[in-house]
Amino acid sequence: MRGILFEGGPNAGWVFLLVTIVLGGAAALATGRAIARTWRTFAQAPFAMFALAAAVCFLHYALFAESAIPLGKLGAALSLARTDAAGGLAALLASLHYLFVTFVILLTIAWAGFRFTRARQMETQYPWAMRRLGPFGWALREPSATEIRPN
Repeated sequence: MRGILFEGGPNAGWVFLLVTIVLGGAAALATGRAIARTWRTFAQAPFAMFALAAAVCFLHYALFAESAIPLGKLGAALSLARTDAAGGLAALLASLHYLFVTFVILLTIAWAGFRFTRARQMETQYPWAMRRLGPFGWALREPSATEIRPN
């Protein structure tokens, strides 16, 4: 997992688990739930998760001296992009690898919080029309035989 999800010393796995999964995940879960509670669409979540991913990467850097966003590589990629656009773009994406991984993890946790809250909302707000399908889904309720009245 080292090199794909995180980089660092011998305790990097625990640091990744603590900062990204526990701290960042709790914030992502709360953000997803807040978006659902205010009846907004999930389309707002990626913008919030990008800012949260940048904050989590900063915590990795500030607290544990891990280079989640290597500014040296980022500067070299931007200068390479001036001469070779394709090579510069590849270097830029490679330098932002850990930010992207953190973003995907946090967006997934936010989605889970959003869907869980929205499923509960649909069941409690519209009990006559909706039924819950597991922790993340809902469906239209089929009318029962006693509810159907002939004309």
